[in-house]
Amino acid sequence: SSNPNYLNINVDLTKATNTISQTFALKNTTTSSQTASLSVTAPAGVTIQLDQSSLNLAAGQSTNLTATVNMDVSTLVGGSPLQATININLPNKTIKLPVIINVPTKVKTDPVTLELGNDPINGTTWTTSKPINIQSLVPFSQSFTTTVKCCFVSGTTTAQPGASLNLSQSSFTLGANATTTISASLAVDPAVPAGNSYEGSIIISSPGQSDITI
Repeated sequence: SSNPNYLNINVDLTKATNTISQTFALKNTTTSSQTASLSVTAPAGVTIQLDQSSLNLAAGQSTNLTATVNMDVSTLVGGSPLQATININLPNKTIKLPVIINVPTKVKTDPVTLELGNDPINGTTWTTSKPINIQSLVPFSQSFTTTVKCCFVSGTTTAQPGASLNLSQSSFTLGANATTTISASLAVDPAVPAGNSYEGSIIISSPGQSDITI
């Protein structure tokens, strides 16, 4: 058995590489000696080094092992947990010790929800524009693309003809810890039915980051 029954690793985004060591205990809970080999499976950007590659435990014996987790933050996908596994390979079974790697989001937006206002319904095409600030939280450059899904009557998935939302940039690159601003512009034709609330989403995508939706 292992104690703890999983390892929890928190990634520091301020560093391009992280090295974190954690110690865990293994105990032979059987009434006979046990020999095991140790191996690791890990996602891209993660390597785990163990201070022992094999062990032999007498009945009831415990031992401590140290796992050193090395992470290339630029390769890890931000905004979602990753999992590696330490495998304790016994002759008749394999005990798996999960290693949970918590990767914070690598970018933040301001605002996180965009309110574009109310159409004054004056018989002309109504236009409005709002800025979105996007800040990198990591010490290396990142490339992004943007897509728009708009505009739907609230609670439906059918686009409303005559209403369109466009962004000033469909792609951009952020340098280390840099900030950029893009503009979201809405145009609403007079023929768009009044009395409804319309909604949509702006999706910001990057290979190293889970999609961010505004």
